[in-house]
Amino acid sequence: MDVIIQIALFLLTAFNLLITFKEGKKIYNFYKEKYKRRIELKEHILNQKSLLNKTLGNLNLIKLKRPLRAKFTEEEAIHFNGLMDKIKLENTDLYLFIDTLLEFINKEDIRIFINRIDDLVINYLSLKEIKYQNGGYTAGTYNGQENRIKIYFDKNNSVLDHELLHAASSGDKNARVGFSLVFEKAGMFGEGLNEGYTELLNQRIFNHLNSSYPYLTVLAELIENFYENKDDMMKDFFHADLLALISELLKSMSLEEAIDIITSMDLFLYQNEASFMEFVSLRQKIMQIYERRFILDDSKGEKRLVKQLFKKTNNVDKT
Repeated sequence: MDVIIQIALFLLTAFNLLITFKEGKKIYNFYKEKYKRRIELKEHILNQKSLLNKTLGNLNLIKLKRPLRAKFTEEEAIHFNGLMDKIKLENTDLYLFIDTLLEFINKEDIRIFINRIDDLVINYLSLKEIKYQNGGYTAGTYNGQENRIKIYFDKNNSVLDHELLHAASSGDKNARVGFSLVFEKAGMFGEGLNEGYTELLNQRIFNHLNSSYPYLTVLAELIENFYENKDDMMKDFFHADLLALISELLKSMSLEEAIDIITSMDLFLYQNEASFMEFVSLRQKIMQIYERRFILDDSKGEKRLVKQLFKKTNNVDKT
């Protein structure tokens, strides 16, 4: 009897060891794959920085002026009013989005969005169809080429308004959405900044208390403080003018520093790929440039502002 019990215990132990080994192997493979993706992503960002410095090398020699936007013609105004009446009857959520947005910007700033709004498609899909990408599940997407929004999960329209902000900031070319821009060789540039600033506006304009892109939202707000007039950054966003943003940053930093910050933000697009320490490092880099740019004139209270910004950004530390 004792022999049978010992054999049974041996087999049970062996079975447990086998299970432990298999689970350990899964964990090992998970972190191995994660490390591999991390290295590949960092190499991509490094190569992108080099290509962008060459592509945009002469940008710091050009003084770009923010273009004046033509006022709505009488015909455009009539069309817009009719369009809003139609939307109010057919899509209350879209009407409220536009109506609220126009409390912060002018109609002229979303002219392209208004001209494309008849073709905008919004699909509400089931949770079963939700997509897993960038290390997490995607609650919503916007495809600029198709002018289509897909919503998989939403609460209080926070996802819808985020995606509508993408639609409202799409340029007349599919390669431009907000602060993201596709270069032929360097690929997508500014996607992290674009998501961070989009969510910042989503929270600020529509009062959505989301946890989406916490690092990127903080970093985007820090970049916003390089603008003399923060409304100009919002206008650049809705006109999908990343180069205007870079030109604004060049008043405070070198082109290399601007490209470094914007490309580094892409790392935080991928959940579980960026660490808190990398966020702290990038935040500190931005704060140091900000101090270098503004600290010389303490009569405007810039020192206090830097301290307030640093204190404010610490709120994300435990997220």
